[in-house]
Amino acid sequence: MKKFLLTAASFATVLGASAATPRVPTFNEIDLTQYISNNHAHGNVFTADLDGNDIPEMIVKGRDLGNGWNTEIKYLTSDGFNFTGATSVDYWADFGTSWERIIIPIDYNADGKIDLLAAASWGSRLLTNKGDGTFEQVSNDIFSLPGEIELDNNTELWYTGIVQIADFNNDGYPDILTTKGRPNEDQGQPAIYLNNGGNGSFSEVAESGIQAQRAGTMAIGDINNDGIMDIVVSGWNDTFGNTCTRAYLGKGDGSFSIANNEKFDISNRGTQKGHIILADFNNDSMLDLFVTGESSTASWAKTSDLYYGNGDGTFSDHPVSLGTGIKCSGIDWSDLNGDGFVDMVFAGESDNNSYTQIAVNQGDNTFAVSDLPIRHRAGAVVCLSDINSDNKADLMVMGYNDEGSKHFQVLTNGLSNRFANTAPTAPTNVTANSENGKVTFTWSDGSDKETPAEGLRYNIYIKTKDGKIITNVPANPATGYVKQSDISASLTTKKYTVNIPADVIEEWGIQTIDGAKKGSAFQIRKEMGGVDEITTSNTLKIFLTNSNLHLTETAFVDVYSIDGKKVLSHLMAEGENSLNLPSGMYIVKAKSERETIVNKISIR
Repeated sequence: MKKFLLTAASFATVLGASAATPRVPTFNEIDLTQYISNNHAHGNVFTADLDGNDIPEMIVKGRDLGNGWNTEIKYLTSDGFNFTGATSVDYWADFGTSWERIIIPIDYNADGKIDLLAAASWGSRLLTNKGDGTFEQVSNDIFSLPGEIELDNNTELWYTGIVQIADFNNDGYPDILTTKGRPNEDQGQPAIYLNNGGNGSFSEVAESGIQAQRAGTMAIGDINNDGIMDIVVSGWNDTFGNTCTRAYLGKGDGSFSIANNEKFDISNRGTQKGHIILADFNNDSMLDLFVTGESSTASWAKTSDLYYGNGDGTFSDHPVSLGTGIKCSGIDWSDLNGDGFVDMVFAGESDNNSYTQIAVNQGDNTFAVSDLPIRHRAGAVVCLSDINSDNKADLMVMGYNDEGSKHFQVLTNGLSNRFANTAPTAPTNVTANSENGKVTFTWSDGSDKETPAEGLRYNIYIKTKDGKIITNVPANPATGYVKQSDISASLTTKKYTVNIPADVIEEWGIQTIDGAKKGSAFQIRKEMGGVDEITTSNTLKIFLTNSNLHLTETAFVDVYSIDGKKVLSHLMAEGENSLNLPSGMYIVKAKSERETIVNKISIR
C-alpha cells in the first residue's frame, strides 16, 4: 500500500499548567482505493473481528459522494499487516441502505460471532453473522425497533452516539440504547430495548426514567462503579430551555434514575450537535466526561470541556477546556503514545471551519492539543484501533470535506516501535459465588507495563452449558483478543453480578484491558467459590526480538497458526529462542512452573 506522511502541526497548545513536550504521533496515510473509495461520508467506520481469526476487519458504511451518493456497507479483510480485500454486505432486497445512518457491532445471540445492527432511519435491521463472511437478515417479524428515527433530514447533524450497545439488565445479552423521534424537530427520546434471550427480538422498557433531549448524543459506562451500565445524555432539553447534560444511573433492570447532580450543575453543562464520550483520563478508576459541541449557555459558542468523574455518578464542576469546540463531531480515545494515559482524536466543524485535532494527555490534568492536516466535518466519525499488528493505535476518520478532497481516510500511527503498547496480564484472585439465582464475580488487579492498575478495565467471559458465549465486550476466550474497537461496556470496577444461575455455567473468566484497548488472556475457571488455584505471578512474559521469541523465564511453549494448527511445541529457556517460522500471525501459549500466558505475535 502506498503511504503518505501526515504530521501533527509543529506547534502544540498545552492547556492548563506547563507540561513537558508530548510524544505526538505522526500519521501515515495508506491508500485503500483499490478496495474502497475515499469519497465515503455520511456513515461510520469501526473495526471488529468478524471471522474469529484474531485479526480485525474494518467495517465501513457510507455514501459514495463520487458515485451518485450511492450507499454501501463494506468490510475490508486483512492479513494482520495490510488490507487484502473488501466484501460488500448485501442484504434485504426490499429495503435500500440509502437511509441507513450507521452500522454497529452486536453479538445479539451470544454465539461468539459479531453480528451487525444497521440503524436507524426508516427502521433498523439486524444482521446475523453466518461465520463464512456473509450475513443473514433477521426477519422483520422477529426484529424491529418501534419508532422511526429520522436521521438524514439534516445529514450534518448526526453522529454515531445516537446508538449504544451494552447489557443494561445484567442477563448476559447485549441490549440497545437509541433515540426515538426526529431529534432535530421533536424531543429526541432515548429508549432502551432489552434483548429477549438472543432470539433476535427486543422489547422496549416502558418506563426507562431517561428524559428526552434532542439534537444530542449519548455515552455509556459504569460512572458510579457498581457493576451496572449507566448513561449520560447531552443535548437540548425543553424543561431547562437550554442545552444540558444529564447522567442516569442504571438499576440493573433496564431502568434508570437521575444521578444526584448537586456537584455538577446539569442545567449549564452540555451541548447540542456535538458529541460526548466517557473514559478514564487521569487513571483513578473513575470515568470522566468529555463534551464538545455548541452550547446555548455560552451564546452558542462551540466548546470542548473535560469533566473529571467523582465515582458516584457526578462530575467535577470545574472543567478542563480543550480549546476549540466542534460540532457535527466524532471522537475516539486510546493511549496513542504508550505513556499510560488516554489521548483523544476528535473531528468536526467550528465556525464554518473543519478540524481534526489530537489531544495528547500530559498526565498532569493537562492536554497538548494540535491540528492534524486533515479536514472532516458533517457528521464526522473517528475510530482509533490497531489495524497493522504493531501495537499502536491507528486512525480512521470520515466526514464531508469542504475542500472536495478525501472524505474517508485511514492512517497508521508512525511513532517508533519503542512506544508500542504491551498487552496487560490477567487479574488475580478471581472468585465466583452464587446466591439467589445470581453469580457475583470478584477479582484483584491485573497489571500492565504502560497503564497503571487504577486505569485498567476488565471484561467478563461466561460459557453456559448450552454453548452460549457471554462477554461484556466480545473477546476470544482462548487468546484474550478483544474483537472490536469500542470497549465502552467494559468494567472499571472489580466486581460484577450476572443474573444467571450457577448451575447453567460451564466455565467463566476475567480479563484485563489496558488504555490502548489491548486485552490479557482470560483467567478461566470452572468452579464457583474460592480463590483461583492458578495465580498469576506476573513474571512470565513473551515478546519478539528480531523474529526470535524472548522469554523472561523457562517455559514450555506451543505455537499455533492463526487457523488453530500447532506448528511448534518445545521447552524454551529464558532469553531469546529461534522460531524459524515464516511471516504471519501466530498464537503462543507459554507455561512455566507458576503460570500460563497466551499472546498473539506477528512475524514479518
